[in-house]
Amino acid sequence: MNRLALVLLSLWLALAPAGAQLGGGYMFPGPGSPAASGGAAAVVYTGNSTTNTGTSSVPILSVNIGTASSDRYVACSISGAKSGGLTASGLTINGAAASLVIAQGNSANEIELWIAAVPTGSGAQSITWTWSGASLGAGAACWALTGLTNSGAYTSRVSGTTSGANLTLTSISAGGVIVGAGGTNTSSCVSAIWTGTSASNDYCMAPYYDNAGAHNSFAAAQTNYNVTFTEAGTFYAAVAASFR
Repeated sequence: MNRLALVLLSLWLALAPAGAQLGGGYMFPGPGSPAASGGAAAVVYTGNSTTNTGTSSVPILSVNIGTASSDRYVACSISGAKSGGLTASGLTINGAAASLVIAQGNSANEIELWIAAVPTGSGAQSITWTWSGASLGAGAACWALTGLTNSGAYTSRVSGTTSGANLTLTSISAGGVIVGAGGTNTSSCVSAIWTGTSASNDYCMAPYYDNAGAHNSFAAAQTNYNVTFTEAGTFYAAVAASFR
């Protein structure tokens, strides 16, 4: 490339608007692209709702999912109780089909974590799913996640059935966030612990059995990060996942 061409290219690079495209398909990052923003993901607890109607296999709950945003994902923990156990399917958040991140159950209750891209709708919105059997109650709690760079895919996930045991998230990316929930068959909520540091519960609800959850965010990457939910009751279950 001759000297004049280099000068002209330098001028173009200095004056071209963000998002301008060169031949060959290379796109200079605009202000809305992950490469340009480079910011951390954000997580905000938004609300919960329960029903204790008893025998419902298709719960329909109205839960606050926060403020609409073009890059918003909504992660929801759901719980229910049934002798012999149960599982959920077909969960939707404000009409958007969600993906199951992780589930943990036992012979009495079930805790699951789901996530969906939900760019529209603010405040209380409908969350519904189908249980594999009639549940003694149902609950849902949600967090709004923004600034994610991998389309809502989890970076690590973990579950367990032993109260007080460490649940180890093997990899949390720099700028990442975690959410988790635990429950048991007592009337008092579990205590969330993030690697030895107490985390305030975002919620405490009792859809027949108790369920509580918490969240955290990280500027630096984490390896083998311990999440602990402690509860004195039995039929314990807990889940947690990280996102970036």
